Amino acid sequence: MKKRHLSVLFSVCLALCLTLTGIIPVQATEVHTASWPSGPSINAQGAIVMELSTGTILYEKNATDAMYPASITKVMTALLAVENCSMDEIVTFSNTTVYGNGSNSSSIGMKPGESITMEHCMYGLMLASANEVAKAIGEHVAGDLESFANMMNERAAQLGCVNTHFANANGLHDDNHYTCAYDMALIAREAIKDPTFKKISGTRVFVIPPTSMTEDDRWVANTHQMVNPAQLPQYRYDDCYAGKTGFTNEARYTLVTYAKRGALDIVCVTMHSQMQADQYNDAITLMDYVFENFSVHPISQLGQTPTFDNLSLFTRFSPLFDVENAPLSIDNNSYVVLPNGASYSGVEQTITYHEVDSLDKGLTN
Repeated sequence: MKKRHLSVLFSVCLALCLTLTGIIPVQATEVHTASWPSGPSINAQGAIVMELSTGTILYEKNATDAMYPASITKVMTALLAVENCSMDEIVTFSNTTVYGNGSNSSSIGMKPGESITMEHCMYGLMLASANEVAKAIGEHVAGDLESFANMMNERAAQLGCVNTHFANANGLHDDNHYTCAYDMALIAREAIKDPTFKKISGTRVFVIPPTSMTEDDRWVANTHQMVNPAQLPQYRYDDCYAGKTGFTNEARYTLVTYAKRGALDIVCVTMHSQMQADQYNDAITLMDYVFENFSVHPISQLGQTPTFDNLSLFTRFSPLFDVENAPLSIDNNSYVVLPNGASYSGVEQTITYHEVDSLDKGLTN
């Protein structure tokens, strides 16, 4: 399974008068090429590899098919936590968060009425995959778990997710709780932009200190064996710097893996792997494929600067712009991800426009 075209997002500078109506903004510039290496065969039912800066899809398999995510759901929970809370906020665990997670549920043993900081919650969430912690974060952020699920779905829609519906904060099975590899890549791409999320999801081991209700330290270890290969050293991957695991009987094994080699920074998502070995072997296969077959090309070094046809922006509805003062330009620090050996002279440049239905206080809805 392989992607036949390349979509690359350049940094675009757009000068708009936000009080005007009828403006059609440019979202991105796309580059297409047919020179694409043959992708590997993997066992996971769904998978994707996305370059983080541009959003370029370098591999996909059933990437928009709905599947159960299990605990990689917690990437979205963590994203909402870092976006809506400071890490020194105190989170208190209710009966609702502690109980009802199942007898074999991942947990750090929190008690009703016990409190820890949001930072310590994040370590329990991302390293130990603690389900009571995910629910406590949801209650803290939104007030109740139903409202938090609504926040998750609203955020997914904002990110452009196409086949996602979250029903809970932790990924425990619910028939109405699903996503797809493409959507998980979008969520993971957004989350890793936050330095707190990046640091925590790449930590091997952390100690949550005692509380007023628990005398002992709580040691939490990252369950992602590429990040923390202590238990399964055969899956060590030196380019991996962060990630999240997931498993339920219905979802089977799911995995989000961040890796960087040279200038190429990627996220790999695999979903519904039957065996634990499959999820790691597939991720390694996919990341090796990408690192061995693609490279980053700065626009400034390509010898051909992309240009815009600005005439399509000048209408009777946007009279402040003129051809001599073009509102669009390419950032010279932008880059494109191409297959090794591909010639930039063979690519095709296109611009995608999106209609703005309304303006609210100068901002598009």
